[in-house]
Amino acid sequence: MKNVNRKKISMVLFLCLAVALVMTACMNKTGLDEQPMTTPGASASPSVTPKATVEAVGAFDWLVDGEKVEENLAKISEISQARVVVDGNTALVAVKFNPAYKGEVTDRIREMIANEIKKADARIQTVTVTADEDAVTKAYAISDRMRAGEGMENLRKDIQDILNSIKNAL
Repeated sequence: MKNVNRKKISMVLFLCLAVALVMTACMNKTGLDEQPMTTPGASASPSVTPKATVEAVGAFDWLVDGEKVEENLAKISEISQARVVVDGNTALVAVKFNPAYKGEVTDRIREMIANEIKKADARIQTVTVTADEDAVTKAYAISDRMRAGEGMENLRKDIQDILNSIKNAL
């Protein structure tokens, strides 16, 4: 009988403790629901336009986060390595294939790469993919220069030269 009473008492104490914790949590409001006080003539609207705020907050930094995208591209079965060089709304993607893959860049591979790039950065409108050995070597060199801190004003012509050589090869 004592064992049953101890179980009941333990259960009641546990329930009381749970109720007390819930009530304490409810009483600990942060004040986020309260309306801020404003002085007459003060505007409650932000001084920055919503579009600018979204772009600033949601802007993808390719120098900081680009390696993660490159790792995701390397998960595509045909690709062993990839480098992404971005200039404005254009991405140049240089890929190295796995040795077992004997094909070239197909529409399916281009589409998978473009989807991954645009998923990371919605500002990208044009994605150019190359596996041409010369273009890949140049793109990797540009990527290394970017990571070393060289400014886009020095790299833009080199990027455009690669893009033009790819267009001319088609």
